[in-house]
Amino acid sequence: MSCTLRCCIAFGVKVLGGSVSGTLEQVGSRLRLVTIIVNTRSYGWDSKVITFEQVVELAYPGQPPTDQNTYTVRYSRGHGGHGAGSLTAGHSVRVKKGMVFDVIRTSQS
Repeated sequence: MSCTLRCCIAFGVKVLGGSVSGTLEQVGSRLRLVTIIVNTRSYGWDSKVITFEQVVELAYPGQPPTDQNTYTVRYSRGHGGHGAGSLTAGHSVRVKKGMVFDVIRTSQS
């Protein structure tokens, strides 16, 4: 286990977005990992943007949108001018440290 992975586990952050060695961005002598909140759970995110599909996968792993299940994604604490809003299928939003995503699944019977 690398030091990077141990540090993330120690802080209770799930590391996503690729292999452990490629997950944290080197910024000068420091590593950069942005923490986002999806349905009250913290995740480490290594990309500047996140898509609707990626947020849904974090909230409901292995349960993509179908005709029976649809998802609504709302976010808050984003970048200025886009601090809060909705994310729809096929779209993305810039990620900011502490950004919060609420994902609601609706099932049709």
